[in-house]
Amino acid sequence: MASIDSRLAALAEAVERQKTEQEQPLDDLSLSLYQMETEMAAMTETDIEAMAQEVDEDGRQIWTLEEAHAFVDQWKQMKQERSPREQRRIDRALAAKNGGG
Repeated sequence: MASIDSRLAALAEAVERQKTEQEQPLDDLSLSLYQMETEMAAMTETDIEAMAQEVDEDGRQIWTLEEAHAFVDQWKQMKQERSPREQRRIDRALAAKNGGG
């Protein structure tokens, strides 16, 4: 029984820790990064190709097509790996920041 009790206590602690984390408001920097992530996740192949065509002030290409794909794919993967609950929390915070909530 002690084993079950210790597992239950650990689970209760984990749940409480997660609740506390979720109650914390998201700071502006985090919200900005989540907004960028949302924009990257919505990029189409055409958007990525356009991104790869961008040049700096000296006329040098900033991204190769492969680099642009890797950059966007990394943002998409981070968003996909997030729990639905955490994503809803972020979506609500972004909506509130943008005047939609």
